Amino acid sequence: MIRKKDPLVNQNQDFSIVEQNENTTVGLHQMNAESLGLELYPNPTTGKVTVNYNLTGIDNVLLNVLDITGRSIASRKLAPGNNMSVNLDLDEFPAGIYSVVVFFNNQIQKVEKLMIVK
Repeated sequence: MIRKKDPLVNQNQDFSIVEQNENTTVGLHQMNAESLGLELYPNPTTGKVTVNYNLTGIDNVLLNVLDITGRSIASRKLAPGNNMSVNLDLDEFPAGIYSVVVFFNNQIQKVEKLMIVK
C-alpha cells in the first residue's frame, strides 16, 4: 500500500499496486486512449452524432455525454469489438459545447469535445 497526498482534495489517498516490473504496472485490463480510437462525426453537429470506437476484449465500458454543468444528458454501454459504432440522437438539447466521456472501471479513459449547433 502506498500513501500519497492528493493535491486536488488536499487529503492523503491510499493506492495499491497489483504487480509491477521495472517499466510498467500490470493490471487485469488495460485500455489507453489511443487504442480506443474514439471518433465523433459530424462535429459540430445539429444533433445526430456517430461515435466510432475499438474495444477488443474489454467489457463494461460506458460512454456519457455531459453538458457544461457536468450533468449526464445521454449514456450508452459500449459493446466490445473492433470498428464499432453507435449513433446518438442529441436533437433535443440546445446548442453548446458538450463533453463525450468514456469510462472504464469507473475511471475516465477519454474525453472529446462535441459542439451542437442549431
